[in-house]
Amino acid sequence: MTIHTTDSTLATDSTTVVNYDTVSATANPTQSPASPEEGNTMIQPLLELKRITHRYHQGDSVITALDTVNLELLPHEIVCIMGPSGGGKTTLLNICGFLLQPDHGKVVVNGKVPDQSSSRRARLRNQVFGYIRQDYAVIDHDKVWQNVAIPLEYRKKPIYGHKAKALCSQALAKVNLAGKENVRVSQLSGGQKQRVAIARCLVNDPSIILADEPTAALDHENAQEIMTLLRDWAHDPTQRHGLILATHDPRIIPYCDRIFSLQDGTLTQESATHLQA
Repeated sequence: MTIHTTDSTLATDSTTVVNYDTVSATANPTQSPASPEEGNTMIQPLLELKRITHRYHQGDSVITALDTVNLELLPHEIVCIMGPSGGGKTTLLNICGFLLQPDHGKVVVNGKVPDQSSSRRARLRNQVFGYIRQDYAVIDHDKVWQNVAIPLEYRKKPIYGHKAKALCSQALAKVNLAGKENVRVSQLSGGQKQRVAIARCLVNDPSIILADEPTAALDHENAQEIMTLLRDWAHDPTQRHGLILATHDPRIIPYCDRIFSLQDGTLTQESATHLQA
């Protein structure tokens, strides 16, 4: 799959608008999983950006963070967006996850354009997406399981109490933190805090993870563990999972299926061999 920065057909593509309060975000569950390497263009993307443009003001200047960007994420795929700090990577992730609305273009999830009301965008974020931030965004004075449980409180039907704690324990086991449920986050190492953030991301069983500099604050060993965990999650052949991550960390490159650079608002596919040279 490639980026098409000038394909005018995308601008007129007709896509159904859907209310994600009533339609499952994991549409087409009977579709056979396939890896991105197979090149099967009939596989429905998990996420598509179509001619996305976003600008912001900086003093008297207008900065183009994203300029007619097109991108798709297939099931079982890890897409890496590389570029310098302040180059628009976080803006791109925020638009992918409906945290920010673009000036132009549209975001398509499982073949559908979601209803754009703020409440339904919030529901979609909780239904479909998981988020990992560079700074972990954990609450140090709370227990581990309380941090992991936060997304469960914002479901359409919130989950609390013993059921919530059981789901948190399952998510923590996936990131090798079984038995740490009642430990204060302040007692954990940086690598363990990042795993708590990933467990919190996984507890709602998202189909798409958006990760912003997930390894930048980690040493080599912890970065390797985190990326192995995320790769295994994304490449699970039994699930329709996909991962988009933004980074300037070259250690991530070997774990990714496709790599793009984002500079001056333009997204360009890159060769992993070239970037590692």
